[in-house]
Amino acid sequence: MMAKKKRKAYRRRSTEEQIKDLEKEIAALRLQAREEKKFSPDAVFSDRKRLELSRADYAVLVDVSALTIYHWEHSHSKPRLAQLKRWLAVRELSVSDAWKQLGYE
Repeated sequence: MMAKKKRKAYRRRSTEEQIKDLEKEIAALRLQAREEKKFSPDAVFSDRKRLELSRADYAVLVDVSALTIYHWEHSHSKPRLAQLKRWLAVRELSVSDAWKQLGYE
């Protein structure tokens, strides 16, 4: 005789719990919208030039491919949220810090 698998008991979430979860999602979406407003192809290009880096080196800092940087700079695509956060962090770097991270200094 085969043993029956026990089903996991699911508890129905209360309306308050559902509202709280939705409020968290709304806050995350608002944050994403604010961060996306900071992105522009010109901003990517000018920041890369400010740091005096090639697309390949800049891509290493942002943890994407050089082709992705090309696409961002030419309005072919936009970064996903995780990429956007990394790009915003790179924008805060000084030239010397960026070069140190790449091992040039």
